[in-house]
Amino acid sequence: MATAAGNAHFVEEEYELAVQMYTEALKESPNDADVLSKRSGAYLKLNQLQLALRDATEAVKIDPLLRMAHYRQGIAFFGMEKFRDAFKSFVKGKELAGNQENVSSRFKTWIRKCEAEIEDDDMDTLDTPASQGACPTPAAEPPAPTTPAASAFRHEWYQSPAHVTVSVFQKNLQSSDVAVQFDRHQCMVTFTISGQHVKALDLALFGPIDPSESTYRVSTVKVEIKMKKAETAQWDQLQRSLVAVLPTAASVTPVVNPVPVKPYASNRDWNKIDKTLTDELEQEKPEGEAAMQKLFADIYAKADESTRRAMNKSFVRTEGDS
Repeated sequence: MATAAGNAHFVEEEYELAVQMYTEALKESPNDADVLSKRSGAYLKLNQLQLALRDATEAVKIDPLLRMAHYRQGIAFFGMEKFRDAFKSFVKGKELAGNQENVSSRFKTWIRKCEAEIEDDDMDTLDTPASQGACPTPAAEPPAPTTPAASAFRHEWYQSPAHVTVSVFQKNLQSSDVAVQFDRHQCMVTFTISGQHVKALDLALFGPIDPSESTYRVSTVKVEIKMKKAETAQWDQLQRSLVAVLPTAASVTPVVNPVPVKPYASNRDWNKIDKTLTDELEQEKPEGEAAMQKLFADIYAKADESTRRAMNKSFVRTEGDS
């Protein structure tokens, strides 16, 4: 019953209470890999990454075939910026997903994110010293490239519980060619290309950030911007919907909200693919005792406060008699 109560609290987004109930369940069954994995999920929601990683890793040791434990382990590693470890966890989870394309696609998304981070880290380690010795004969200067418009710069984004990371793709930029201005609700990126200042990105952010804890770095292929969230919350999209400016008396022009920019901007809806841990709990198909617990959780989740108190009292009395 403690597990069922934990599930109910999780669905209601009462993650501290979910942790408490899962902990009670583990007192009775300390080697229950499924409960350890679920408590890991609750810790992730609370942004307690070390505890989430501990539980997920223990769950994997007990039951190496538990797909969600690998998933949560990977999420914890990724949030801690241990991208290679996260990559291994997601690859293992994808193998366990088998032919379940809807599940496999989620792991593929995170594998791709890890690959991008690992590739960028590898590029940062490359040493490009100035050539020494005799000066070579200078080659003829190539024609000056056309300065791209701001809309020409491709960008992708993803998030962890604590950060939002945006990559703006442009090759062969030096650190002196890049300026990033952080504000609590805005991020603006400017490039200097062929002597001209170009606004590469100007974001009205979905949520507030901490400018003092936000950074960026320049690699050979892109500029990676890492913004610290001011609040631990999931962003629905990168930019907030813009509020319409009051029209003049001359005319009224309808305002069309911009299409939300999705992580790894493409034709695929990555936000839809990357479902939440809550979805996993709701989609589980339990059997036997687990089915009874799920029924309890569903009833608890839909009950009013007085009914919940009665159910909790009943639960405490039952536990005391066992």
